[in-house]
Amino acid sequence: MADTSTECTRIKPMLQAYALGTLRPAMMQDIARHLEACAACRAALKEERSALSVLDALPEAAVPERLAARTLERIQAVEKERAMPQVKASKVRPYLLELFTACCVLLLAVAIILPAFSRARESARRSSCQNNLKEMGLVFKMYANEHPGEIFPALVDVDGTWVTDLHDIYPEYLSDPYVLLCPTNPKTDKGHYWEVLEKKPLDWDALHKIIAQQYVYVGWAIHNKADLDALFRAPQRIPGEDLVVDGHTVYWLREGVERFLVEDINDPAEAAQVQSELIVMFDNPAAHAHVPHGVNVLYIDGHVCFIRLKEEVNTLREALEAILSLE
Repeated sequence: MADTSTECTRIKPMLQAYALGTLRPAMMQDIARHLEACAACRAALKEERSALSVLDALPEAAVPERLAARTLERIQAVEKERAMPQVKASKVRPYLLELFTACCVLLLAVAIILPAFSRARESARRSSCQNNLKEMGLVFKMYANEHPGEIFPALVDVDGTWVTDLHDIYPEYLSDPYVLLCPTNPKTDKGHYWEVLEKKPLDWDALHKIIAQQYVYVGWAIHNKADLDALFRAPQRIPGEDLVVDGHTVYWLREGVERFLVEDINDPAEAAQVQSELIVMFDNPAAHAHVPHGVNVLYIDGHVCFIRLKEEVNTLREALEAILSLE
């Protein structure tokens, strides 16, 4: 108990930085392992995320319309005033010049600050989305640790988009369903989401349709083009089971699946490399994307990476090819 208390005391001051994703990767993984075993720290992390969510309440800021044109028009008006007879302008010219200078400085400051504020806002949203995916990574690992073969949860196909089957993880493993809502998605209606969650009996189909607009869950271990081709050639895909297509096996995600994909099972470096490349979940790019154009991707080793997309994607296969950078 004493060791656990000491570890919690060390971890809790770093939870805010963990929620913002600003710690070193090694520290992020250390805290993630601790969170997997400590309910008190997970509750504290949830409180930190609730406090940081105040950024979503800030109004969108925009540069005033026709800022440059209006500034030039004002300069021309001042020049006309200066051309007036000295008798009429002598009383107002000094004050007008000071006012004009102050307005110009203010407008330029606004033009500089607002774009920077918008970038900071989007960066915060992208960081919040990454934390959502990291939280889902912990959910998947907790599920796998308690099921035979350490397999990951099943998936549901919603009009060509794969989402994790919430029957498997909610509410036993997923205590905060709002981590499945991406803060960047402009189509997200949190009020409707809450209504669906509160409905008794729960409308699973409606819930899966909402999640399909947020994140894509892969389910199978896609490591190269051969895996991807076999996956989409399969005449039937049964969630939770490996696929064998023309002698090629596509494995269902599970703890230790990388051992089937390495040439030397005794090489820990190769196994770690494969782990860092196996996709588990990512933003649905057909529904929304982060700025600059791209998606956050959760890998099976627990880390999340932002991947920029070169062009728009409309199907699951196009999204996987773009993330894997396959020709």
